Amino acid sequence: MQKTCEICGATFECGRNKKTCSKKCSDELARRKHLAYYHEHKAECDARNKKWREDNKERYREYQHNYNVARWARDKANKVPKPKKVITWSDIYNKADRLTKLSMLSLALTEHNLGTVNYGYLSFIYGTDEYKRLEDKVFKAKEELVVDTST
Repeated sequence: MQKTCEICGATFECGRNKKTCSKKCSDELARRKHLAYYHEHKAECDARNKKWREDNKERYREYQHNYNVARWARDKANKVPKPKKVITWSDIYNKADRLTKLSMLSLALTEHNLGTVNYGYLSFIYGTDEYKRLEDKVFKAKEELVVDTST
């Protein structure tokens, strides 16, 4: 038997009492019927709901709490996060003490194939122009690797 869907108007093959072509249309028809009933009997529904709230204060309070928790979670999930400050190698290096700086510089020089300089030699030239030149080489190599993670 061929019928026309009451929601979308599509023609479909069905049995006896079916009025919609799909589950989606069936859900929409049920929603419309419930809404129509509510609007026709609004005063009765409101009175019934008010009586239930008065008779079940604890359950209603719990319902309100759960609703608010869900709303807060939704609002929190929809907030746009603030961009985080990118912590670079140079930030850590500049805040470090002398020994840590020497170790970091030695490892960075080796890591970026800028030369193999041992810890003792770096300690010997610490604070000189040659040490500053090696620092600048490493800073330049590290800046090329920095990726902005704020987006």
